[in-house]
Amino acid sequence: MDKKILFVIPDGVGIRNYLYSDVFHHLKQQGFQIHLMHHLEPQVLNYVKNERGIDFSDEPVRKVSESRFQQFLRETSTYARLKHNSKLKQNPTILTNWFKVKNNPLKRVFQKATELASVSLSSYDGIKYLEETNRFKWRRSLAYKEFRSDFRRIQPDLIFITHQRVATLEPLCLAAADMGVKTVTAIFSWDNLPKARLPIRTDHYAVWSEYMKNELLEYYPEIPESTIAVVGTPQFDFHFQTELLESREEFAARYGLDSSKNGFFFQAMMN
Repeated sequence: MDKKILFVIPDGVGIRNYLYSDVFHHLKQQGFQIHLMHHLEPQVLNYVKNERGIDFSDEPVRKVSESRFQQFLRETSTYARLKHNSKLKQNPTILTNWFKVKNNPLKRVFQKATELASVSLSSYDGIKYLEETNRFKWRRSLAYKEFRSDFRRIQPDLIFITHQRVATLEPLCLAAADMGVKTVTAIFSWDNLPKARLPIRTDHYAVWSEYMKNELLEYYPEIPESTIAVVGTPQFDFHFQTELLESREEFAARYGLDSSKNGFFFQAMMN
């Protein structure tokens, strides 16, 4: 029986990097079944199936809501991580990634409370304790039970989450872990790790480079080195695919432009 990979695509990041890349082609050629959980429009899925000739099954990923208490735990630990990373690197600019709420008084009070609470996290162990407390809450949630039900039905051999930034996918990761289904996530952007944008935990992590691997080990020392794989990132593959190139004349003909004019593209946009 073919192995089944469940791709979790929470937003448009996964469209460019995976659906529109050659990743699915390679997987199908190797005999893998592909199932998607996503928040995508039907026309996107139809394009991949019909124009790119890739067969897969799919369904919407569940909408999960954080409780206010869980949000408090998450944001408190995030701010504490930013402070920790700032001290670790002796780089105060890391704290600029904590975006201040300005126009909503209630949210400003909430954010101030998380900042004050983070003062009590005097050690890295305190940060981990807060994050584990949040995971304990997720394991008692309805979302956790529903994801377990989903996996019993889908029967995936592996779950790949196309990027690591969506905090409400944590119950999905926990449900998979407790059912023995391996999970992988890709670190989407080169600066996500110092920004404390790793709210989920998976069994394996795909990173761009040795430099990013070392960053992950430094910022998250609890993650074993053996779980990190340097694989590059598909979002730049298109720049090296010469078959996608076309001449100035071909481009102009495609869009009804005059190739003899300098800056014809911008002129056309102004008309």
